[in-house]
Amino acid sequence: MQENFKYIAKLSGSALFSFIKINLLGTISTIIVVVIGFFLLTQDVNVGSSGHATPIPFIIATFILRPVSTILFSIVFFSSSALFLTFGNKYIISKLVNRITIDKGEGYLVALLDKLMLKYKKQQPAILRNAGDFSIQKLKVIQDIKNDKTVNKWLRKVIVLGMGKIRLDGIEFNDENQNPYDIIRNRTIESLKNIMEPSRKMIWMIFALQWAILLFIWSSNF
Repeated sequence: MQENFKYIAKLSGSALFSFIKINLLGTISTIIVVVIGFFLLTQDVNVGSSGHATPIPFIIATFILRPVSTILFSIVFFSSSALFLTFGNKYIISKLVNRITIDKGEGYLVALLDKLMLKYKKQQPAILRNAGDFSIQKLKVIQDIKNDKTVNKWLRKVIVLGMGKIRLDGIEFNDENQNPYDIIRNRTIESLKNIMEPSRKMIWMIFALQWAILLFIWSSNF
């Protein structure tokens, strides 16, 4: 028990460190690009007649003068944080899946699922008749897992990710001997094992896109 606690603490620490690092670097990059980009974008705008009353005329004047750069600047300003958060979380979760699989193997994930799905196991239906039944049951399990505060939130995210990627091909609906609990559990394990090794490629692409947009604003008159 103590060993598992230490291991979960280690995983949580690693996940938290990665989360802070990715989002901190993303925030710094976004601030630099936004500040420099705003200066470059507005330096030729005549604020004497449009900027003193309200920001709206100033924004309109900037857009008329440099429409493409204004649109690209807006994309960086409004979407950067969400992109870093989204792809950062995906990287962290795939990293955790990879780490658990290497360190503990499939048995650890099975035990974790058994614990998280205990409530569902007691209330599961006798049979899943079609893909609609399966989807409904899967959503119930996912909701139960999200609400289970007794398990580390990063581990819950890992399991929810696996369930979200479950494939329905090969499931024999209407089979009287089927066990919905076993189907969901086994398919979740299968989907987690198929998750690719963690990659920062998308995160680096966001950084590259930010600075490419800044370069465009600096070098272009559009």
